[in-house]
Amino acid sequence: MTQIYMFNPHKFIKSFRHATNGILFTLKEHQNLQFDLLAAIVVLILSFYFQIPRSEFLVILTAIFFVFFAEMMNTAVEETCNAVTMDHHPKIGIAKDIAAGAVFITSIFAIIVGVIIFVPYVM
Repeated sequence: MTQIYMFNPHKFIKSFRHATNGILFTLKEHQNLQFDLLAAIVVLILSFYFQIPRSEFLVILTAIFFVFFAEMMNTAVEETCNAVTMDHHPKIGIAKDIAAGAVFITSIFAIIVGVIIFVPYVM
């Protein structure tokens, strides 16, 4: 017997509430996302100031969202690991280090993008 799934607007809206809670939690509890948000605001202001072309602006936005995504996934890994145990465990340490490494890589990407795009405007 097949089951018919109906669109449930209440569940749909509830999922947005959960997502918003996750963003707000990360912003409130993790200083790194606060720094990332401040850097993103500065970069966006510079983008408008220098009137960079749309294609470059899209690359800037991509870099910003990559960093936000990585930062939030890192937070999810940290919070999950902390829920399992607060004791030092080598495997949990490795998981946290890998998640932090993902943030580091995306941050390097964002810096490279920023340098390539903004240096010609500053010079």
